[in-house]
Amino acid sequence: MSLTMHMHMLYLFQRLAKRWISAHLFSSFISEEAVELLVAYLFLKPYPFNVPSSRVAGFLRFLRLLSSFDWTFSPMIIDINNDFNLKDEKEINVSSLFSFFYYLLG
Repeated sequence: MSLTMHMHMLYLFQRLAKRWISAHLFSSFISEEAVELLVAYLFLKPYPFNVPSSRVAGFLRFLRLLSSFDWTFSPMIIDINNDFNLKDEKEINVSSLFSFFYYLLG
């Protein structure tokens, strides 16, 4: 999925998400760049939905992503250039789990 095909909607979703982050005083915890990448993730990996096509749908999916993603055990892989294959993503997941357990056992 190419981001350039959906650039206008991506921009609108990013603005709305940044405004929400700022209004809820999360700006000191989540950078603007991170918000942009999180919104891009919704376009790159929309499963189980389609790519969001309205501002409301995009914003609700952003909130769903924030609330339901497994931030503790799963790295969020945002492959903007489509450089990674499935094997690369699995290696990143395994590596992050090893790092997490190494940190815990420290």
